Amino acid sequence: MSQSLFRAHIFKTLSLAVCCSLPVLLTFTPVPVVHAETSPAALVENGSYILKTPAEDHAYNQDIKFVPASTTKLLTALAALHYLGENYRFTTKLYLNNEHDLYIEGGGDPFLTSEVITHLASQLKNQGINEIHNLVLDASNYNTPEQPEGALNSANPYDTRNGALVVNFNSLSIIKTDKKAVSAEKQTPNIPLVQEIGKKLPKGKHRINVWAFSKKEDISLRYTKELFSAIFARENIVLKGKTITGSVDPSLAPVLVYRSEKNLTEMLQLCLKYSSNYIANQLFLEIGKQQYGAPATWQKGRKAMELFIQDTFSDTRPEIVEGSGLSRQNRISANQLVTVLERLSPLADKIMPLKEGIMVKSGTLTGVYCYAGYFKDFTKLYPFAILLNQQNNSRDALLKLLHHQFYVDIKHENSSSSQPTP
Repeated sequence: MSQSLFRAHIFKTLSLAVCCSLPVLLTFTPVPVVHAETSPAALVENGSYILKTPAEDHAYNQDIKFVPASTTKLLTALAALHYLGENYRFTTKLYLNNEHDLYIEGGGDPFLTSEVITHLASQLKNQGINEIHNLVLDASNYNTPEQPEGALNSANPYDTRNGALVVNFNSLSIIKTDKKAVSAEKQTPNIPLVQEIGKKLPKGKHRINVWAFSKKEDISLRYTKELFSAIFARENIVLKGKTITGSVDPSLAPVLVYRSEKNLTEMLQLCLKYSSNYIANQLFLEIGKQQYGAPATWQKGRKAMELFIQDTFSDTRPEIVEGSGLSRQNRISANQLVTVLERLSPLADKIMPLKEGIMVKSGTLTGVYCYAGYFKDFTKLYPFAILLNQQNNSRDALLKLLHHQFYVDIKHENSSSSQPTP
């Protein structure tokens, strides 16, 4: 498959496997009529905002911490850049022993898709590996049996779990008819899991979180087993034994090291654009592994984030328990969020979602409505943050007022600078 087609599939998959904030991210909700004379604070019942312009800081409750929802991903992005670097790439390693058992060691790559597995099969065949005994999957680099804090394990893909050897974002695309269920993607074979889950679905096209359909087994690892086995068979790699789980023999050297097609900067752009909880939490787990060693755990991710927060913020600090914004235990102030934005500004043009001329990341939970981003004046960026923890979703009206204030301040600044010096 060409790179352009691969990217198109990734975008399509991510657009269906994202956080609940996506509908707000893609289209602004209708903005009520707000007069410029209205005070921004009048729109805030329980929340905060801040806008930094050359004239002054326009702010309200800016030092009080609130639930940030998916704007948490901005802090996760900054921490990932600190620990991993802009050009970091996840790796997946393949090993072959004397018995011709093929080991696949997962390294947490969030973009391990059906296309990538097909590519791996092709690379193996190029090395003359057309037949293997057992296929052994090693997912020991991550130890994450529990779901992210705040996830509800619903059928929605944004509620899925994380791991070292997860395929297709732990989601399945299925078409269900009166007679059968089939894979909705030509690159993904009709594995047994499609049939099993399909029996529980109504007619139509679905993209589901596989974890919602099993309480007794590691269904994610089963999905990985079935997908690797089916794609290898399709690509004419003969599997004579079984597909099992196990650990790589430390004496083995890899026969193939696959580095993710996307570096960290590219992953962040997609993570923020599609508000992917799965990608954000893979990064959260990976920074813990990089700082404290394998296996990655939620505790190590929290420790690494806490260490980064200590080095980044003075006095009061954000409280972060997972990297996506699903958890209501996450807390950050508008002022702290602007600090994050200031540090992200060199990469803002590359990673920030752009809508209606404004760089903005949304965050949404029930009763939580947030925006964080930048207003731009030529090459200069001016950060803003809106954190509303209230039933009334007035963030669009508030954003409109802050945008108006920004233009007033910039016009005044430009007017003052153009005045002749006496």
